[in-house]
Amino acid sequence: MKTLLTFFVILIFGLIISIFGFWLFDFDARVRDNASLQISSLGGNMEVYIDGKPSGVIKDTQSKIDIYNLKPGLHNVKLNRLNVGVEYFSYETDINLVNSLSASINYELGPTIESSQGWVLDYAPSVETASKLKIYFDKDAQVEVKRNDQVINYENSKESVYTYPLELDSEYIIVIQKDGYIKQEINISTKLSNKLGKNDIILRTKLFEIPINLK
Repeated sequence: MKTLLTFFVILIFGLIISIFGFWLFDFDARVRDNASLQISSLGGNMEVYIDGKPSGVIKDTQSKIDIYNLKPGLHNVKLNRLNVGVEYFSYETDINLVNSLSASINYELGPTIESSQGWVLDYAPSVETASKLKIYFDKDAQVEVKRNDQVINYENSKESVYTYPLELDSEYIIVIQKDGYIKQEINISTKLSNKLGKNDIILRTKLFEIPINLK
């Protein structure tokens, strides 16, 4: 009788350990796959593909979708315009996701790349100790950086890339403008700077060129 009881105790204990071990494995997997991506429409309906798979539909202007539990690393994202009678430009890019951080794509698709606009925010490993903000923009554009509502830098650059050191626990507004183009204002927060780790914030922008008859 004691032998049978001992057998059942060992069996139950083994089952508990197995269930607990599976839960830990599943929790660890969820922690590892904790990157996220937010995609917003600046105009028009869009369908979203991540790594070639349908991943959602944005149905209204100024609406967005949030995609969670993505694996950190490089992913391909493609946006297609919906419900239009003519063929529109499809936007496709690779985006680097980091654990516990949210990347974002904000775009409006026009019939051509020139009539499309938006920006992409993701991350890249930093080659220095402190994190930096790296902005890619249209050549000859003006870049204004505000931190906590104070203008801290202004660049009228002939180049198409600008790098700025990031301060912790701050709110940034990046203003990008160019003659003949619609101005962009982009909000960036480093309030979660403890999760930023040794990563730079990468901001890639595309301005909309105003048609000649509307200038």
